[in-house]
Amino acid sequence: MSYDITIQGNEKHSLHTDLELLKAFIAEMPNMIINGYRGFVYAESDQYWMEIDLDFVNEEGDSILCGEGSEQNKVNCIHSHIPYAFMSEEKAHKYFAVCSYIARYLQWYVYDEQSGQIID
Repeated sequence: MSYDITIQGNEKHSLHTDLELLKAFIAEMPNMIINGYRGFVYAESDQYWMEIDLDFVNEEGDSILCGEGSEQNKVNCIHSHIPYAFMSEEKAHKYFAVCSYIARYLQWYVYDEQSGQIID
C-alpha cells in the first residue's frame, strides 16, 4: 500500500514531454536515484522514500508502455508512490515539494490521489 501522487498536464493526458529531457532534469535534483529505465527514487536518509515512474498513458490513465524496449520517448503522466511506512503529516510537505518542483518545470499540476485535490 502506498500514498499516491500524480503529476500531469491535463485530465485527458494529451500533453506530453520528452523522456530524455525530463530524466536529465530529475537526475539533477537532490536525493534522486535512478530506478530503471523510466523511474527514479527520491530517498533522503532512512526517513523518506518515494518511487517516481515516468509513464505514458491513454485517456483513461492506463499505461501503454512496454518498458525499456519501447520506442515511446514521451511522458504524459508521472506517478509517485510513497510507502505508508515513510509517510506522515510531518513528511508530506517534502514529498509534495519534490512533486511540485517537477510539475512547475513541466508547467503541469500535482494531483493528490487520496484526497482528489489538485495541490498548489
